[in-house]
Amino acid sequence: MSGSVQNQLPIWVMQYIKLPKIDINYQHKISNVLSAIDSKIELNNETNAELEVMAKTIFDYWFVQFDFPDENGKPYKSSGGKMIWNEEMKRKLPELWEVNKINKYGDFKNGINYDPSLEGDTDAKIINVRNISSGTLFVSQYELDTITLKKENVDNYLVTGNDILIARSGIPGATRLMFEYAENTIYCGFIIRFQVNTLANKYYLFYFLKGMEKNTTSKSGGTILSNVNQDTLKRMDVVMPDNELLIKFNEVVSSIFKIVNNNNKENKYLSELRDWLLPMLMNDQVQVADFTKEPTKVVVN
Repeated sequence: MSGSVQNQLPIWVMQYIKLPKIDINYQHKISNVLSAIDSKIELNNETNAELEVMAKTIFDYWFVQFDFPDENGKPYKSSGGKMIWNEEMKRKLPELWEVNKINKYGDFKNGINYDPSLEGDTDAKIINVRNISSGTLFVSQYELDTITLKKENVDNYLVTGNDILIARSGIPGATRLMFEYAENTIYCGFIIRFQVNTLANKYYLFYFLKGMEKNTTSKSGGTILSNVNQDTLKRMDVVMPDNELLIKFNEVVSSIFKIVNNNNKENKYLSELRDWLLPMLMNDQVQVADFTKEPTKVVVN
């Protein structure tokens, strides 16, 4: 490396890097092994994208078009379900649905602002805005930084199973969930946590807030960065269906989310396996066995 202020890697250094000489046929075998892993990761990602679209489509069909299944399993509005004019929303809504401010259904709280130079006694995983931007549904528990804080500070900002996380700046209004999380997981000051009062409301309110991402951005304030604050969110009117329908929606979406989460976990394992295999194969610590009639196998020396 060279450079007085910041280390640099000059091109001429790259020209002198030595590579091991590996037979081209064996290179192809190595490539086949790693490509198979990459193909499975790509397939999981494609599956997750389709499942995400499916979950959002169900939300729109049930709660935007109001064609949720009625007591006979038929689409409510299309089958002549009773619709009542709502003056606040300036539209007709299904009978018995309510309109309230969203803060009736949970509490908003800004994350922790901390000084990393201060001593602490408790390790915590912290969710930052970049962790929100790296996904579209979930915050990955595997990509979080670890910091050390005083225990009382950690306890005041713990993530729970009832939480929806909203970016306050950077990508204001971006809304994510923690499907799984480690003990002592907290969230930073650039994130607002919305803790729902009733778990049955969680996925419905998640998609409601997620659908408002562009709206919150356009209404945001801030001098340097666009900024979403609690007041912006608390002023939102939300149409709330009956509890039985919310429970049914939770069940449907939860099963989809479980598949997405399992695919994400498998991708993490496969990525680690691929990154472990490459240098092992290059150094001949692991070999690709030569089977003419069987699938390619990896043999550890």
